[in-house]
Amino acid sequence: MAYDSNKLVASVAKTAGAVPLIYGQKVEKALYDADQLGFICEDVSSLISGAGDSVQIPIETSRFSVSSLTEGTITPISARTLNKKAMTLGWYGDAKQWTVESDAVMFKYVLGRDKEQAASAIGENRDLQRLAALATTTTTAVYPVNGSGVHYTEASVVNTAVLTYEMIASAGTSFTMNRLKLGYIIVSPMCLHSLKLDSRILNNNNYNKDVMEKGVLVGLDGTKIKSHRAIATHAEGDSDAVTVYLNYAIVDKPIYYAQKANPVYEVFKENPRERLWTFHYYECFGVLKGRDEGILPLKAAGATL
Repeated sequence: MAYDSNKLVASVAKTAGAVPLIYGQKVEKALYDADQLGFICEDVSSLISGAGDSVQIPIETSRFSVSSLTEGTITPISARTLNKKAMTLGWYGDAKQWTVESDAVMFKYVLGRDKEQAASAIGENRDLQRLAALATTTTTAVYPVNGSGVHYTEASVVNTAVLTYEMIASAGTSFTMNRLKLGYIIVSPMCLHSLKLDSRILNNNNYNKDVMEKGVLVGLDGTKIKSHRAIATHAEGDSDAVTVYLNYAIVDKPIYYAQKANPVYEVFKENPRERLWTFHYYECFGVLKGRDEGILPLKAAGATL
């Protein structure tokens, strides 16, 4: 094969001025740290243990109910409906390459960290795919409320329309009315920052003593907040001048996740005469949105740092 233009060569390795670093982080920890949104997934990996590149996930779309019973009359049988959704599996991976000459002049930690870096990239990609699944919801997004008590819109949103507790409370009420329970708020760190700056949350006089340690939102309605830097943004408002973050209020485990092939890390020489090492890493999994009503977008501007 031809030399890849992205290979690491000896001249680059030498001029990079690499100095030894403290290296002790485990590959498993790198993957664990990067894979932050696994808790929102219903793991159905056992359903795809056989052959195939897709799986049908059964979805119960009806609700159970009860009715009055009359002595001597047979108990009625109510209707139930099932639907199905297809989860398509995807393969994800990458490769790095370096020459034998570069290997001879580099500190070993440079290549020794490759597997750790790959594990981190794999974990980050899992979260990106989960967020992409959340983004397929058709539920109408909730915006902050302006000074007149009216919700902002995509056209009218302004930079001061940050995430507020009222939006989270509204999401919880909306879920309750749909016989669902709000489980988590997935937000951008910029939106969480604006929430933390809310004087009603920062001021202990508004709540009990040591309110921040106890967790205001958890104490009020059980809501748990998780921030993630990969939350998508949109340009909205007048002349698209406002960066709006697409946060989510979700039920517990609103999406399905299935691991088809666990991460693989390979190091090999494709052709010994080329004097090239190739580091290859990849995995296969699928994600699928569950109940649409269990995902509510919360659009808001971020804090000003």
